[in-house]
Amino acid sequence: KINDISDPVRTKYGYHLIRVNDKRPAVGKVKVAHIMHKTGKDASEEKLNETKDNIYEINKKLKDGSNFEDLAERFSQDRSTAVKGGSLPAFGVGKMVPEFEKEAFNLKNIGDISKPFRTEYGWHIIKLLEKEEIPLFEDIKDDIKRKIDKFRPHLSKEALYSQLNKDYRVVNNVNVFNSLRKFSVNKLAKGSLTKDFVKSITLSDNLFSINSKYLKKNYKTQDFIDYMLVSQGSGNNFDNLYIDFVNNSLVEYKKLILPLEHPEFKMLLNEYREGILLFDLTNKMVWNKAIEDTLGLSTFFDKNRSLYGNNIEREMVNAEIYYCIDLSTMKDVKQLIYNKNRRRNSINRNNDILNKINTDKSILKLKIDSANYYLGDNKYIDSINWSVGISNDIKDSEIENPYILININEVSLSKPIELDEVKGRVISDYQKKLDNEWISKLKSKYRVKINHDILYNLIH
Repeated sequence: KINDISDPVRTKYGYHLIRVNDKRPAVGKVKVAHIMHKTGKDASEEKLNETKDNIYEINKKLKDGSNFEDLAERFSQDRSTAVKGGSLPAFGVGKMVPEFEKEAFNLKNIGDISKPFRTEYGWHIIKLLEKEEIPLFEDIKDDIKRKIDKFRPHLSKEALYSQLNKDYRVVNNVNVFNSLRKFSVNKLAKGSLTKDFVKSITLSDNLFSINSKYLKKNYKTQDFIDYMLVSQGSGNNFDNLYIDFVNNSLVEYKKLILPLEHPEFKMLLNEYREGILLFDLTNKMVWNKAIEDTLGLSTFFDKNRSLYGNNIEREMVNAEIYYCIDLSTMKDVKQLIYNKNRRRNSINRNNDILNKINTDKSILKLKIDSANYYLGDNKYIDSINWSVGISNDIKDSEIENPYILININEVSLSKPIELDEVKGRVISDYQKKLDNEWISKLKSKYRVKINHDILYNLIH
């Protein structure tokens, strides 16, 4: 309401009281062009009359039909805008001197031109170029939300500081504060505070203390001086900087006594600390070492190569084993294998053979296994002569499809397996080895004593 006075409001510039002098509807923004003849604040009567005559002469030219932008470029003494036809950036309320603002917002239609009027800077004629009305709330709601979200962290900080001031008692040493303020307030405002000025101040004096039932912590004059020297800038306010320092100190104090106020937090903090320590140590002694110790990894692999596959040169066959349900099927399969080997009758793959034989999906007349085989891997492979081509017929009455054909595609010597082929498995096994060795060393270095009575009580 008009004449109402607000509660104290804090901004980055200080504390304020606000009184409402008047109210009116919001008017948005306008963009205008102007022609200006300057007078200055202390111009003589003769200068004022001369400037007035000049602006009215320009006004007459406008009435006679001259172009506003041309006249602005030729006659306006605001040369920064004259070259743009007198155009000014769009502005809202409070951005221009009151007389200029009033005339600008009184223009109703785009292209309207004002009568000559005077401000403290000179005489003006303005032309309305654009009008920007107050947008609907729905149109700017998202923008308002973004601005609030941007400001929200500041509100959260203020709420935190307010709560901390309620939770803990801050006791200021008024005499020390006044003495320090007297010596530093002006230099701080100019941004010229240096270490030299502290010679006349007792740095070890207690400036204030923060108190709770858990701890009393004193903050020295030196602490705040160091903060001022780091934070100072032109226009700094001593009192505001002091409040900021106390608030920051309250936050640090809260962190300090948090384990005392909340023992469960202290336990959790220790768990995290010890967990991170164990992680770092294990990373150093086991995980990273297994990856970075290439010589140790290679030596481990060479000693345990047989665990990961072939460790010597061995004869190997690439072969398919065909399990047929009866002799008739085996006969048909043999012909199809023959065609496949010679790329005949569109038989190129084992899938083609399966599709030809297993036409009735309810009966599986043919099954095929295909792989590389070493001696000892498969009894049927072991029983035939290892040469490329189709083997003699084999029968095994103990299996479901007892009639067997083997087609050998290639006989070769396999090379011993290399580290790069199984590196992931080797690293994992090497890590286990390093972990076991590390635990053994820890056991030999540190004596572990178990209270079996308590242990058994926990179990039962």
